[in-house]
Amino acid sequence: MIYKGNYKKNSQWILDTTKWYVTNSYCSVKPILQTYRSDNNLNVLSDHELSQDSHSCFNGGAKEVSYFQLKYLKTFPIDKYKDNNDIIDQNQDSNNISNESDDILDLDNISKSIEQIF
Repeated sequence: MIYKGNYKKNSQWILDTTKWYVTNSYCSVKPILQTYRSDNNLNVLSDHELSQDSHSCFNGGAKEVSYFQLKYLKTFPIDKYKDNNDIIDQNQDSNNISNESDDILDLDNISKSIEQIF
């Protein structure tokens, strides 16, 4: 995850950081970009700025990029894991289970839309 806002960095830093990981890793690198200003400023980045950050990842050698937005994390029902319980009751029919991470799937649509720009 590349938190440029939290470190008060720019798109060049994203390029340099991505390049370092691509050069020093033995696997493919998929940077995850922060889509909001910082943990202290949750305003969403503009399409233009996110596009620049994405280009920096590609110019740094990454083949793919993902995006992280704090609001999706907050919707995940993490409390269901307390006391080592499974999120799905073993007696439940899998056809009747609602997908509690539907909001997270929106990231896939955002990612696909941005990838089409490139």
